[in-house]
Amino acid sequence: MKPAKKVMESGTMAEWDAEDRVVEYIGERACRASIAANAAKRLLQQWKLERDQMTPARPVYDLFNPEFQDILAELDGIASRSPSDPASEQYVIELIEHLPPDAAAHVAIWVAVEQGRKTAPRNSDTDRNPDRNFECS
Repeated sequence: MKPAKKVMESGTMAEWDAEDRVVEYIGERACRASIAANAAKRLLQQWKLERDQMTPARPVYDLFNPEFQDILAELDGIASRSPSDPASEQYVIELIEHLPPDAAAHVAIWVAVEQGRKTAPRNSDTDRNPDRNFECS
């Protein structure tokens, strides 16, 4: 995934701090990538609603560029690999909701993609047994 085109300065301290808190919270959970992907999708929807109702008075992340459908497809793919936990998704959102909506969505997307790469199946027993039931803990 290409990073979002940045119309604002990349990575403020608040964004880096929020990313660190999210990564620490989701830790080594089996479903960490799914939690992050679903939280990112929810934050993207919030940002889209706000963006449609405002004329930015500040620089914003261009998250709805031509690659937007690719971003959503990647998030859907990550989220579909394991069950998620709605309470954890909500907590992830709470950890970063102090950021502007575009920055919150950008942080959540970044965490989801990174966690998705770390948890991608690699010829494990889950590849051979797709019916295996995963618990999100």
